[in-house]
Amino acid sequence: MKQENLILGKLVFFLMIAVLVYWLIKARSSEDTENPEDSNSEENTAPKSLEEMVRCAHCGVHLPRSESITSQGEFYCSNDHRLEHQDSSS
Repeated sequence: MKQENLILGKLVFFLMIAVLVYWLIKARSSEDTENPEDSNSEENTAPKSLEEMVRCAHCGVHLPRSESITSQGEFYCSNDHRLEHQDSSS
């Protein structure tokens, strides 16, 4: 009878340890997912700059101005579209 109580006591002890470890891991992982960029707090406070979007004069696709090709005041998504549009205009 004493041996059964000892085994049951050990089982309860290890079960409590397992629950505590699980709870700690779960609490830690939920903190990480809530604030994934805490280390970059300066980036969080500074607003991200928005870039102007332009429309390709040939196909109509919208793209950031920095990625476009400009020719004669018009924007193009690629050099091929710039050439095709200029050939069709003449």
